[in-house]
Amino acid sequence: FYVRRWIFVGEYAEFKVNGVDLYALKNDNAAYPRLLEIFKRDDWVSAPDGEKTEARHAFQTNRKAAISCLEVQGYSLERALNQISLSVEKYELSGHKQAKLPFIDANEDYFWEEDENPPEEVGRIVAAISDCSTLLAAYEQFFSDRGIADLMRWPSVPRNPDLQPVKPVNVLAKKLFANLTGWHFLLAIDPLYELRIILECQKDNCEVEYDCTDVIEYWDPNIEERLLREFDDVSARCKTVVLTEGPTDDEFLSAALELFEPDVAHLFQFFDYHNDYKPEQSANALCKLGKALMAAKLSDRFILIFDNDTVGRQARNGLPKNEDMPGNMAAITLPDTQLGENYLTIGPDGKSESNVNGRACAVEFYLGRDALLDSENNLRPIIWNEYHAGEYQGGFSKDDKRTIEESFRHAISQLRQDGPETFEYDWDPIKSVLKSIIDQASSLEPVASQHH
Repeated sequence: FYVRRWIFVGEYAEFKVNGVDLYALKNDNAAYPRLLEIFKRDDWVSAPDGEKTEARHAFQTNRKAAISCLEVQGYSLERALNQISLSVEKYELSGHKQAKLPFIDANEDYFWEEDENPPEEVGRIVAAISDCSTLLAAYEQFFSDRGIADLMRWPSVPRNPDLQPVKPVNVLAKKLFANLTGWHFLLAIDPLYELRIILECQKDNCEVEYDCTDVIEYWDPNIEERLLREFDDVSARCKTVVLTEGPTDDEFLSAALELFEPDVAHLFQFFDYHNDYKPEQSANALCKLGKALMAAKLSDRFILIFDNDTVGRQARNGLPKNEDMPGNMAAITLPDTQLGENYLTIGPDGKSESNVNGRACAVEFYLGRDALLDSENNLRPIIWNEYHAGEYQGGFSKDDKRTIEESFRHAISQLRQDGPETFEYDWDPIKSVLKSIIDQASSLEPVASQHH
């Protein structure tokens, strides 16, 4: 049976990686929004006490899913290590002035006494933090040695800060000096960047959990409702908005994301082309929208996706290169494919095989070879039907386009019903599009960094 852990100062929600408690969030502060960003709604598990089971109220995920969520939101390992370097640089430029934590009432628990930490030791700690391999090795040791983890998490002098993150130097001080001289030293970085570094040192089966059982069971049961409401708000803020040339693109890409990238599908939101305002649907309209979004200087993250055809490519070129766009925006065309390098076309001079990449590849071209085959098992031809700025624009006939789309819808339905083990289909082209979207999302700046 479950024995309650009595804590007279209140109850804690605990954020854990591989069973190691990294953050303790006290009482009504349990719904800390930044830590919710790595979960999806289906990760929430809630069950009351039973005759043979303990109560459980927690978000639970694994290392792979957590890393995927962080990467899509821009919290890459490279950026995380760069944040450490910037923090070290700022610390040294300030004359070793300690950083302030962004958490209420937590700073007093971190500052060290000058005479306890000779300058040469401070220099060695800072140098160790600056070395990526040493830093990662220290984190790995931290999680492999539970005794060290518990000692660093709860020092000998009792203290219960509302938010107490584990920082790199806590481990390095123990590793380098076999003592706690660096316990109060702090380089403040975004907790999600630090979490990304931590997860790099974990095994694939590592669990990540945000356990709110005690605060819900023994402090205030209404915290669960507030926590889930906060989660919905956080989830809405973290989404990357995907803008395409039309509703068919959105339909197929959103369905494919849910099926093939379930860990991150909830972090994308597609433009609503079916609303009452009837937005214009074309490559040129998408280009104009991109310019308007840049002028509006919004903080949301946007990815504009143009067809990989003549009109789409020309419209994309009407926007700046991605490196010259705001850090929260990017524009891409659908990717080139090997099939498109030598594909059957029909034009003024009859039939021929041509490279249609960048000239005739709308979303239908990425719906799988199975959908592109006709009743005689031949690939449906691309027809050169327009001429723009000295270049031909091609596409499938209206009838072929309709048949290809319906074939893909049927394939999606069959996959949902039968599962990938029993239903074979050429999903590689649409998966290549998803990879382009996810890679581009990962390159955008995180939403949080835009407010600093």
